[in-house]
Amino acid sequence: MSFASKLSDMPMDQALRIFQRGTRSGKLMIWRAEERGVIWMLNGQVVHAIVINITDRSLLHTSEAALRHLLTWDEGHFRYTPEAADSIYPVTISKPTCEILAMAEEPRHASEVREHAAHLTPDTVLAALPQVEGKSQKLQMSAMEWIILVRIGQERKTLQALATECSTSFEHIAAMATTLLEHGLVRPVTPRFASAARHKVQASAS
Repeated sequence: MSFASKLSDMPMDQALRIFQRGTRSGKLMIWRAEERGVIWMLNGQVVHAIVINITDRSLLHTSEAALRHLLTWDEGHFRYTPEAADSIYPVTISKPTCEILAMAEEPRHASEVREHAAHLTPDTVLAALPQVEGKSQKLQMSAMEWIILVRIGQERKTLQALATECSTSFEHIAAMATTLLEHGLVRPVTPRFASAARHKVQASAS
């Protein structure tokens, strides 16, 4: 069944993950003002991609470079058209799609970490994120950073509350929180939850 959407409603990486889980074979047409892209998928894996200039039909990118370029688009439209797995597909990409998607997300993740780290305050509240089994065994962190992660997982508290509990400064806690953000272990919670955590700390102190 064909499927169409705006990239603003469904980013390309999200769409590819959906098609990947369904092990689908078909073709994705992506377009915006001056460029058009095509992604070929075989049994849920991207096997080829191109990007062309709409005006003169010149080839701008091909293979993995084209896929990486298309993953940077945040505006445009796409349409997925299914095709039989035994259709003839050009195959220029052998790297697993999940690996390409993970690599494409690294700059975005780094940007988000910098943004979050720049706005850490004593009132910031962090929440622990679900982890892939075995991932934590590969992380290089200090004993204190592990302790902070465990405490964040047990109860949502402000960074200042964590600093007080650990008899250290907010600056020290903020530095460790930045490490946890970089590893994708925590995230800042919404203002509503942060406000609730602050009220709890204030109530326990009174």
